[in-house]
Amino acid sequence: MSKKQVFAARIAVIAAVCMAYYMLFAAASAVVAEPLATVQPINESEAASAQAEAAFPSVTRCGLPVLRRAIEAGASENDAGIAALLAIMLVCSDSNVIHRSGFDYWKNIYPSAVAETQKRFDPLHPDYAPLYELERSFMPLRVSPGGAADLLSCTYFLYMSEKI
Repeated sequence: MSKKQVFAARIAVIAAVCMAYYMLFAAASAVVAEPLATVQPINESEAASAQAEAAFPSVTRCGLPVLRRAIEAGASENDAGIAALLAIMLVCSDSNVIHRSGFDYWKNIYPSAVAETQKRFDPLHPDYAPLYELERSFMPLRVSPGGAADLLSCTYFLYMSEKI
């Protein structure tokens, strides 16, 4: 096996473990969080392999801190997870979104739609209407932030591991 194939296999195993852990501990959620002006964008060229090589900065510098802050403030794990997901959606290069909707949509329309939803969602007083609106805006182009969802599962995995 080449180095690249070994690396890809390791990432696949990590992703499978994270997804399984997420399914066990956080499956019943579809949640969002508070506006997070403190979240710093991550280099937009950081696709999945670059995320892995850099120790998943979207998870460690964004998703996990957002999840922790929201839970510590009193949000449920589900609503804190929504906050983390929206924050991750703003900072990661999601190839699934790009593939389905095109680079121009991902670069020019997607960020403002997600940022507006993030601004309107408060995990301490959840109103899911902004999430439904975001979903309705995604449906015509079949936009699905699958990469951000995968990173959210890793975020939950690390958060739950801290609790052990």
